[in-house]
Amino acid sequence: MSICVRYVKDLEVYERFFGFMDVSEKQDAQTLVNTIFQFLEQSNSGNIPIFVQSYDGASVMSGKRNGVQSKLLERFPCALHGT
Repeated sequence: MSICVRYVKDLEVYERFFGFMDVSEKQDAQTLVNTIFQFLEQSNSGNIPIFVQSYDGASVMSGKRNGVQSKLLERFPCALHGT
């Protein structure tokens, strides 16, 4: 899985690739969310609020009930799911 971050600074939009994470052993939504949070903590980005999240069409990622996007909303209630 890869993580990219898009942010605005001085009214300019930037997009940065943060890295790849090995999730080959287990790909359920809770494991993926835990991996994302662990990665953000390790990169000293764990305290930055998430406002929008975007994924491919896989149901494990974008599922409204048990997908990564719904689990991420538990920690960041304002993190809208964009396309």
